[in-house]
Amino acid sequence: MDYSNKDSITATQRSYNEALDKLLALCPNVEPTMNEYNYRVVSPISWRPLFGFKREELLRHVNCIGVRYEELFDFGNPKVISPNYTIWRERWLTVYCAIQTPFKIYGWEYARQTCPDGYDDDGNPKGKIITLPATMSEWCSPHYLTLEVYDGTWGKAWAMKDWHVKYNEIIGFGKMFDDAETQSRYTKEIDKANAEIMKWEQAMAKLQNMVIPKED
Repeated sequence: MDYSNKDSITATQRSYNEALDKLLALCPNVEPTMNEYNYRVVSPISWRPLFGFKREELLRHVNCIGVRYEELFDFGNPKVISPNYTIWRERWLTVYCAIQTPFKIYGWEYARQTCPDGYDDDGNPKGKIITLPATMSEWCSPHYLTLEVYDGTWGKAWAMKDWHVKYNEIIGFGKMFDDAETQSRYTKEIDKANAEIMKWEQAMAKLQNMVIPKED
């Protein structure tokens, strides 16, 4: 796209408002988040709930998840995890959940001339020159409005010490997603995290004079 004007900005805002209405139908009381996605924009694209909502109900509409966990190996060797370490006591695996609704951003292509029959060696048109008018269309699609179901910084989290005793709870969390594809992505990420835990435990067991920390 070459430029925007009042018409394309109005069309963009109309699409944005339609997407925002869909999010507000799920959670009418929201506020813009303070993350980088809302910097230097006219209309916020990242929102979070304020009050008057049931998180479990919002989870059923989740279509965007991110699962992250800290690697348990340094240079191929297992980390020694202190019982006071945050990932042991509070947060090792964190799940970010959000509801995304697409909207369109429009822009214009300049009017231009073209010659379908090409040009001769001197650069002269071989046939008729056609003038194409300026056209407005979608630009850099898709774009999304996001409603965070869990806070984007921390999210839903489990500590390493919880991994075995709360494993059913961790697995069950993914069953709250109605979207089968989202549920499948979550399950695959949990499987990867579980393999990381098992690999770490096996490696730690092989090291002399080191034991896996246990909860008091």
